Amino acid sequence: MRRFKGRPGSFPRNLKTGYGIDSATIGRLMPRFYFNVVSDTGTVVDPDGSELATIEDARREAVQDARALMSQAILSRKDISARKIYICDEQGSLLLIVPFADTIRSAD
Repeated sequence: MRRFKGRPGSFPRNLKTGYGIDSATIGRLMPRFYFNVVSDTGTVVDPDGSELATIEDARREAVQDARALMSQAILSRKDISARKIYICDEQGSLLLIVPFADTIRSAD
């Protein structure tokens, strides 16, 4: 259901070899964001998170995820536009809320 991008192994090869930066170091260079999907009936917790450079990158990722989930739901004749994605940091602190409904009108 959720794509997890930005794991240390997925970084461009030139960062690892060209600059002598290993994946463990790269992992410490970027913050990890967690994307928890919240509905009236509960929360689907993102156990792995994604390493992204900025909160704006995390917001864009959440918008893409919300749109993809809504597209799948529409095909099943379900309306999940009331759901939200809570973007949290590694300590579990809430950083940003992305309502699914807002992603319909948003233009990137």
